[in-house]
Amino acid sequence: MNSSTAVLANVAIAEEFFPRPIESSEILYKVGDLRVKIIRSDSFEFEKIRQLRDTVFRDAYGISNSSADPFSNDPFDTWAYHLAVEDTKNHRIVGTYRAICHDDESSFYSATEFHLNDILNLKGGKIELSRACIDPEYRSGTVISLLWRGISELVKEHNAKWLFGLGSIKGLDPLPVAKIIKHLQLKDQLINDLVITPQKDFKIENFENLVEDPSHEDLENVEIPSLLRSYLSAGALIAPNVAIDRGFNCIDLFTLLNLEKVTPIFSRRFLS
Repeated sequence: MNSSTAVLANVAIAEEFFPRPIESSEILYKVGDLRVKIIRSDSFEFEKIRQLRDTVFRDAYGISNSSADPFSNDPFDTWAYHLAVEDTKNHRIVGTYRAICHDDESSFYSATEFHLNDILNLKGGKIELSRACIDPEYRSGTVISLLWRGISELVKEHNAKWLFGLGSIKGLDPLPVAKIIKHLQLKDQLINDLVITPQKDFKIENFENLVEDPSHEDLENVEIPSLLRSYLSAGALIAPNVAIDRGFNCIDLFTLLNLEKVTPIFSRRFLS
């Protein structure tokens, strides 16, 4: 949640680095009454995205309505593409993803929680995905498919090889997360060839010891959130180090997907 002073300072100049050949409000795909399009943060429609985030995230992360809004005043919104699925019957925004498409570390949300040097040194275009949410009334396969169709357009536009972002586990108890990391280690689904460590303020002390705790039981049946499961099913890998985000009441896992190694089923369904 917290952004650094350096990130805030870059808001004003971010547009200089960020190409935008896809115009705001351009409709990318339609399915029935639903359509996915690009919205910019200076569009009047962006307020609908912000309202959807506020409603969905408060429920998902257990943040009370009386708390200060943790989802607005986000500098990363300024230079991002905002994919939005709109129901044309009622003009509601019912699903959204935020995509940031350039290589300046200070412009990536993930860099507020993790050191990304090894990610930035990877060859190939990179897109960071964040702020994924879908209206509870629209959680069928259609909305997420449309969002991924929009992502596929950005992948082509920016010749991207890598997708990355954070997958969140609700709550601040590190033990269930350590079990997930151990489970993924046994499944060979961890990032082993890159060093991705949490920033100092997001580090969980002795987390590695929790992961290797021999008392873990039933590692085959750990509970993994649906969004993270979908990334894993696509072929994504997870960093073994995690970050605790007290502002969002969650623990974040860094997720990396090499688009040249996406599973065939996921590619046919979402990226073809």
